Amino acid sequence: MTVAQLLSELAAKHKLFGNVIRLAIVLALRVLDGANWSQLKRACERLLGVELNPNALAFHLKRLIAAGVVLKYELPEPEYRLNAEVVDRYLRLDEELLEKVREVLGECV
Repeated sequence: MTVAQLLSELAAKHKLFGNVIRLAIVLALRVLDGANWSQLKRACERLLGVELNPNALAFHLKRLIAAGVVLKYELPEPEYRLNAEVVDRYLRLDEELLEKVREVLGECV
């Protein structure tokens, strides 16, 4: 099963995570332990296997920030990090899925 297929299954189970882009953001930040905009966009594109419209990524990232799932740090360049406590409340990330994400993002980690 591909990462995109596993993301689709998880997205169907959770309303906040009802979009594969949001799940890709969460998984990328979990594996990368934080990322700037360019790194996050590149990671999500690799996970999903498609080029992402920046507006779509921004929309879904804002939803995750508003829900407290993603934290935005205003460093010289904004950095996004996962709020692990909140994510653990919303969903348990499957180890098989995390391993596949690590494989796909291996060059980024």
